[in-house]
Amino acid sequence: MKNSDYADIKIFYRIFPLDKPCWDYVRIKDKNTIYVRRLQELNDSSKKDVEPHFWEFFTDGVFHNTTQEHIYSSIAEGLLEDLTKGYSATIAAYGQSGTGKSLTLAGLQLSSEDLGIAPRIAQDLFEYKKKLPSHMKMAIQISYVEFNENGAVDLLLKFPNEMDHWLVREKMTKLRVRSKLDALKTLFLAEARKRFADTNAYFSHLFSSVLTFHVTTKNEQYSEPFMRESRLHIIDMAGVDTVGNLASIFKPVKEIGRANVTKCDLTQLFLYLAKQKHNQTNIKERSNPLVYFLGNDLSARSMLRFIGHIKTLREDLPMTISMMRFGSLLKRIPPEKKIVEKKGDIKAQAKQLSQKLEQLQKEEMLNSILMNQDLSALNEDRTEHLQAIVQQYLANTLTEISVMNVAEVSMVFRIFKEVYNRTKTERLSCLMERKELTNANASSGSLPSNKHKRGSRASRGSVPSKGSVNKTRKSANKTKIIKGAIPEGKPFHRGHDQQNGVKMENAISNMSVTDKNMSPKPSSTHKDSRLSKSGQGSFSYMPKRKSRSLVNGKQSSVATLESISMPPVPEAVLENEEAWTEYKRQSTYKMLQAEYQANEVNIREAYNRFNLVHHVYS
Repeated sequence: MKNSDYADIKIFYRIFPLDKPCWDYVRIKDKNTIYVRRLQELNDSSKKDVEPHFWEFFTDGVFHNTTQEHIYSSIAEGLLEDLTKGYSATIAAYGQSGTGKSLTLAGLQLSSEDLGIAPRIAQDLFEYKKKLPSHMKMAIQISYVEFNENGAVDLLLKFPNEMDHWLVREKMTKLRVRSKLDALKTLFLAEARKRFADTNAYFSHLFSSVLTFHVTTKNEQYSEPFMRESRLHIIDMAGVDTVGNLASIFKPVKEIGRANVTKCDLTQLFLYLAKQKHNQTNIKERSNPLVYFLGNDLSARSMLRFIGHIKTLREDLPMTISMMRFGSLLKRIPPEKKIVEKKGDIKAQAKQLSQKLEQLQKEEMLNSILMNQDLSALNEDRTEHLQAIVQQYLANTLTEISVMNVAEVSMVFRIFKEVYNRTKTERLSCLMERKELTNANASSGSLPSNKHKRGSRASRGSVPSKGSVNKTRKSANKTKIIKGAIPEGKPFHRGHDQQNGVKMENAISNMSVTDKNMSPKPSSTHKDSRLSKSGQGSFSYMPKRKSRSLVNGKQSSVATLESISMPPVPEAVLENEEAWTEYKRQSTYKMLQAEYQANEVNIREAYNRFNLVHHVYS
């Protein structure tokens, strides 16, 4: 699986088309494998009748009778995207003279459908620029240099445009192009300044030339304090050949030899790269101006695409095998991790530092607000606001409490604690008042029945009202309980320690025992009668009413719910069903149940006393 962090090196071959195709010496399989006939068998006349043998060469693609568009899409796949990320790439065309190298790379003299790789890259690069995010900016520059026998020629300048080939990097012209039209215009002008061989057959270049697209990308959001610089080199190498061959007979012998030397230097460079002898590559850089100009862009850390051009005829077979071996050597180079070339941007660095400073200031301000634990900073209005928010939260009208700092968090917890303590105190106070009433009723004997005889209005008006009697008893007993149970000068709080809680329970228990001992015993004179309370609060004796179970003269030992007209269930049964179930097992309940209809108040008050004692001790 391809790793995007590592460079990849690919080798392609384009076969020169013939009027009469000949596949006796070169064969293609699966568009990725080329078989070339062995020269030893062809040169030995004794092996003419022997079955032919072929050399096998693996490639990344073979083009035969293929359109220019298909060649471009296969070679330039993924290069433009890597170019905008800061990775450099090199596309080179090499091969025998007259095999169509310039056509593959340029094709400017043909129609728009037959344009080569260079003009198509110029157009697609600007299309890719339009698709970049708005915060990404891209600048495109073009340089075009030709290496001749005397040095180098800057093809973007008018004559005189020669310069020292060892100073090409520093002195070459970089022309800024802002549209596809500008880029194509620049390519046409530079192509016209090249030197061609004197031949009427086709335009044959005498020297190697390098077209370079310099791409600079910059992030306008200033997330990176640098600019990414990358280069895409398109190398049109001079055609190699043997002296005297018909394909190069029109070329000077000196230029043929220079082209062969350049190919030989590249072969040695690739051999060092394949063996990972990086120290030896410096020797080739100092000996060849073209290799020196390319530098690290022609290495295993760069994206390399080489296109070999070959012929299939018998007389071209030696050069074909030489081109195939050159490509196989290139395939042996192990790819290395790609390097992004960065250039410092002073403006971006200053902007980034300014943004970091603002961010640090905001963080410091937020920390000072959040970590503020001084409660004195909270004014009275803010405290009241927090109290109101807490009350709304407890009432389920708010789902969350918003605070500004740690001090407000502490205040919210303090308010929760106060609400809890106040609720606890009120609950204990209610239990004490309920206990007072129970003890007061127990100390006066059995409570009178709510049912009374109907009397005249005059008799009812002469007796004190029920409310006045209960109010007097309640006030007296409340004073006695508070003085006996709670020490003076020490208010009781729910949040007090556990020892005070134990003292309170002991005090309530002692009061219960004292009230029980102090309650008067019923007189024997009125053994067969029950004390009844009239509607005006007076007490009178009335004969005991018989329950329904005594109609037949027999008293049932166990009362049932069916024997009474109203269910003997107090109001608090639903709140404390366990206490009610336990109370029904008591003998008091069984005795009072039979007489419930006659005097239902007694059973209710007796249950309330039992329930209170059960709740306090549980």
